[in-house]
Amino acid sequence: MNYSERRALVDWLNQVELDYPVNSWVVNGVKIWPLIKMHLFFSIFYPAIHNRSTWIRLKLFLKRMWLAVRGISAFFFRLQLKFLKAPVVFAGAGAHRVTYQDFRFNRYFDPMLDFLEENQVRSYLFEYQGESSNVYKPGRVVELEKLFPYFYCRSFFHRGVIQNKESLDKVIFAASEKWGISVPEVEKSLKERVDQVFAWSNLFHWIFSKTQPEYSVGLCYYKDQMLGMNLACSRLGIKSVDMQHGLSGDLHAAYSGFNRAPDIGYELLPDIFWTWDAGSSTCINNWISRTGTRFHKVVQGGNPWIEYLMSDPALERAVKLPEDIIVYALQPVYPIIEDHIMVAIKKTAGKYNWWLRLHPRSSQAFRDDLERLLLQHEIFDKVEVALATSLPLPFIFKNTVAHISKFSGTIIEASICGVISIIVDELGVESSQDQIESGKAFSYLGDDADAVISLIEACSEKCLSKLSNVTYKDVMRGEFQFIKT
Repeated sequence: MNYSERRALVDWLNQVELDYPVNSWVVNGVKIWPLIKMHLFFSIFYPAIHNRSTWIRLKLFLKRMWLAVRGISAFFFRLQLKFLKAPVVFAGAGAHRVTYQDFRFNRYFDPMLDFLEENQVRSYLFEYQGESSNVYKPGRVVELEKLFPYFYCRSFFHRGVIQNKESLDKVIFAASEKWGISVPEVEKSLKERVDQVFAWSNLFHWIFSKTQPEYSVGLCYYKDQMLGMNLACSRLGIKSVDMQHGLSGDLHAAYSGFNRAPDIGYELLPDIFWTWDAGSSTCINNWISRTGTRFHKVVQGGNPWIEYLMSDPALERAVKLPEDIIVYALQPVYPIIEDHIMVAIKKTAGKYNWWLRLHPRSSQAFRDDLERLLLQHEIFDKVEVALATSLPLPFIFKNTVAHISKFSGTIIEASICGVISIIVDELGVESSQDQIESGKAFSYLGDDADAVISLIEACSEKCLSKLSNVTYKDVMRGEFQFIKT
């Protein structure tokens, strides 16, 4: 989906909020518009996911049956777990782990967990779709997948019904007419997601009854697991926090719009949005102030992973970086690299070290296509892919003169590390206006290699202050009142 299509989709969702009674769509007393909104967004954005073949339907049926079978083992696993009281807990997907010092490290939460540990504050990390080998400090990590089947089975016979569904049906039909999605598939998958969210809520309710936290910090709040966490927090009076993990902005439906947010807020949304920088805070603050809702707020807390790395000299001793690196943070989309940028690589290979960083979601087919592209244009030996992908990005930014991106949270990370970005996609330009206007990024939507080279030279000559807005420890001290130091 290109920029104009995404702009049209987000605008359409915002108009739905104004034209339809979105807050009347309730299940078990819970306003589920945040779930419906993101479900519609992704159903339209990734239509193939919801146009299920017979084989995919069979696989989903077998998965549900397997969950039912695993419910028995999950019941006994639940009995084995013993939790102590923890003032703050964390939750997220195992996909957020990276390799660091031979361990699989959660780059968003492990720095915060270590800081709490240093201050004698107990905490846990509850992880879904997690990893089992080389996990950093596994004693504080609990695998949610081993618990979920029990709570899924428990909620199987207590499924809720969407109230005022007639008006919702009109919206789904309108989406089908405008975007070509399958009405039966979207309705069925939405019902499945509602059931999943309430099952995850029951799981987190049980966890919170044992750990009694004051705060629960999650990643990607619009995932079913995290929506369930937020709901459990709301019902138990626990503060829920969503940690920023990439670009937000007006084109991200999860962080913009909400034109009908009620005064008491949405139970499925986090109470606190933890952002990396001022620009990311703005679009969320816009709808909070516009609607006057009192139950959601923004805390600009910085990026814990960057500060953690910059204060650790071990990696610098272990790896010697070349000078004058140009990082192109690739997205798993096509074209992989623009033709004029490949020309720029050829022209400047003797002056700069070009590092192409793969996105974590890059498929093997995408990686193979990249290799063929580099060989075809005779620049395979002029770029570095392996180290660019495996080393922590903030560490690479220490020796980086320019960062290139279509659209990515790496644009914000670069500015925090003092590196200027060149944004080469309309979606990235629209989403990064704060970075551009403040001189932390350039936009370039042309196709001239020499123009790109000139912008690279401008980036290398202009220095930003390093580690701007990195304040996570101070923010934690201020927000989490139980930290005494």
